[in-house]
Amino acid sequence: GPQLDATVVSWDPAALRGLDVDPDAVPAWLQLAGEDEDAVINEVSQLAVDCQRHRGLAVARGLLRHQLAVLLLRLSMLPERAHPATRAEAATFHRLCREVERGYQHTRRVEDYAARLGCSVRTLTRACLAVT
Repeated sequence: GPQLDATVVSWDPAALRGLDVDPDAVPAWLQLAGEDEDAVINEVSQLAVDCQRHRGLAVARGLLRHQLAVLLLRLSMLPERAHPATRAEAATFHRLCREVERGYQHTRRVEDYAARLGCSVRTLTRACLAVT
């Protein structure tokens, strides 16, 4: 079957403090093509290279913060999808993402996350489908 090749970019929320970028403005899922795809691949590739090459250097933190900001700004400027999620669905999805980041070491059950967020599994499912 098809193979998955991925680079995961994760960061501490404090990494973006003081930079004019809203990570919640970036779509959770995108199918990129053409120049947009090339630009994002280049940004992610350079971020990965610099992260490896300059590991441990204090001065590199600023470089990596700005590269991350550029990547997120580029993604947030891409055209909207045909059927964007409602504000409520997007907010629920982002709350779920934050809760998963905090609790994935302890649980992977959607029922647990729904209880923590005070909503139903069905609501979480609808929000995830709308955003992705």
